Amino acid sequence: MEQRLTVSVTQKPLAEVIAALAGQCDVSVTGLEDRSREKITFSAEDEPVETAVKRLLRNLDETNYVFF
Repeated sequence: MEQRLTVSVTQKPLAEVIAALAGQCDVSVTGLEDRSREKITFSAEDEPVETAVKRLLRNLDETNYVFF
């Protein structure tokens, strides 16, 4: 069964969002440490984890990433 994600954050530091993803979904995001204090607004409702993370990265204008 595919893991799904529901999350809603408003003006939270990116580091907190990444930490929550790691805790809830066993997802590791690296390479955004220089943006860790940047405040973001993001929501996903019952989406596959991979889809939600890709959308988050697009919202951050990150185009160079790898999933494994």
